Amino acid sequence: MSGWTSRLLRQSSLYAVANLSMKAAGFFLALLYLNPAYLAQDAFGIWGTLDAAAKVLVPLLGLGLTTGVLRFWADPAMENDRESLGMTALAATTVLALAGLAIMLVGAPWIAEALLGDEAPPGAAHLIRLVGALVVFRTVVSVPQALLRIRERSGVFALAVGGEMVVLVAGTVYLLVVRGAGLEGVVLAHVAAAGLSATVLVAGVLWTGRARLRPDLLGKLVRFGLPLAAAGVGSLLLNLGDRFLLLRLTDASTTAVYDWSGRVGSLLYLVVISSFNLAFSVLGVKSLRGDATQTGLHRSVFRHFVVGTGFLALGLSLIAYDLTRFVSPNPAYLGAEVLVAPIAAGYLLYGVYFLMVNVLFVADRTGTVAIILLAATALNVALNVVLIPMIGPMGAALATVASYAALVAFTARTVAREAATRFDWGILAKVFLLGGALWALGHLSVDWLTAGRIAWRAALVAAYTTAGMNPTLTRRSE
Repeated sequence: MSGWTSRLLRQSSLYAVANLSMKAAGFFLALLYLNPAYLAQDAFGIWGTLDAAAKVLVPLLGLGLTTGVLRFWADPAMENDRESLGMTALAATTVLALAGLAIMLVGAPWIAEALLGDEAPPGAAHLIRLVGALVVFRTVVSVPQALLRIRERSGVFALAVGGEMVVLVAGTVYLLVVRGAGLEGVVLAHVAAAGLSATVLVAGVLWTGRARLRPDLLGKLVRFGLPLAAAGVGSLLLNLGDRFLLLRLTDASTTAVYDWSGRVGSLLYLVVISSFNLAFSVLGVKSLRGDATQTGLHRSVFRHFVVGTGFLALGLSLIAYDLTRFVSPNPAYLGAEVLVAPIAAGYLLYGVYFLMVNVLFVADRTGTVAIILLAATALNVALNVVLIPMIGPMGAALATVASYAALVAFTARTVAREAATRFDWGILAKVFLLGGALWALGHLSVDWLTAGRIAWRAALVAAYTTAGMNPTLTRRSE
C-alpha cells in the first residue's frame, strides 16, 4: 500500500468517525423531528427548507477562501506565507459573514416571504434572523476546520465535530421535549451548537497562530476562490435546491417526506462521500505536486471508490423502509422507500465528481469548475420544474440524478482534455446496472412480513458483494 493510499484511508476513517457522530446525532434527532408529538410534519418540511438555505449561503459568504488556502498551502512557492493565508482568510470570512447577518436581520420579512411563501408559519421573520446567526457561525468555522484538514489533524477535527453534536442533541432535547418550543426550538439548538463550535475553534486558531494579516494575499485568495463561491452555491443548490421548488410546487408536508428521504440518503454522503472528500481534497492536491497530469492516485482510487460506494448505496436504499418504520410513527414518511435509491445514486455520482475536480483546481481551472456546476444546477432547476408537477417528489429525485450525471460527464471531459486522463467508466456503468437491478428486486418485498423482507434484502446485498469480488466486475474495462 502506497504512502498516499495509507494516509487517505487513515484520514478518511477519522473523518468518517466525525461524520458518523453527525449521523448518530441526526438519527436520534429524527426520533424527535418525525414524531408529531414534538414537531408537526409541515414544520419539519419548513425546517428542511431553512436548513438548506443556510447551507447554500455559507459558501456564498465564504467566497471560496478556504479552498484557496488549500490550493496555495500546497504550493512550494508559498511555503513562507502559509500561516498568513489562514489568518487572512479567517478575518475576511468573519467580515463577510457579519455583513450577511446584517442583511438577513434587516430583510427578514421579505426573505421569509420569498423563501417560504404561503407555507410561512407565524413568526417566520424571527426564524430567518435565527438562521442568519446559524449562517454566521457555519461560515466562520469553515476556516479553522479547513486548517485542521490541511494540517492533517483529522483526529482533532473528529473531536470538534463530536462535541458540537453533543451540544446539538442536548439543546434539542431541552428545547423540543422539555420546553415544547417546536420549530423555533429546532433552530435555536442548531444555533447554540454551531456557535459554541465556532467560538472554540476560532479561539484555538487565534491562540496558536502567530501569523499576521496580509491584505496582499487576500487578493490572491479572492481571485482564486470567487469562481469557487459560485461553484459552491451551485453545488449545494444542485443537492438541496429541490427543497425550495418542492415547497413552492407542492406543500410543506410533501417537502417533509422528501427531506427525510434526503437525510437518509445523506448517510451515504456523510459516511463515505464527505469523509472521502475531506481527506482526498487535501491529499489529492498534494499528490499532484502542482502538475495536473500526475493523476496516478486518482485513477487507482476511482475503481475501488465506485464499487465500495455502490455497495453502501444499495444497502442504504434497501434498509430505508424499515429504518423509517422504526424512527417515525407517522406512516406518511414511508414514502421515503422509493426516493432514497435515486438520491443515493446521485450521491455516488457526486463522489465521483469530487474525485476528479481537484485535478482542475491544480490546473487553476476554477472558472471552468464554476461554469460546469452552474450549468448542472440550471439543468436541475429546469428538470424539477417539469417533473415535480408530473410525478411529485420522485421528479425531484430523478432530476437530481440526471443533473449529477451531466456534472460528472462534463467534468470528466474537461479533465481528459486538461490532464490527458481517462477513468474506468465501465466500472461505474456495471455498478449502476447491478445496483439498480438488485434494488428493483428488493422493492418487490415492500409488503412482505418484516422478517421475510429483511432476509430477502440482506440476500440481495450479499449478491452485490459476491459480484463486487468477481473479476469480471472489478477488472479494468478496456
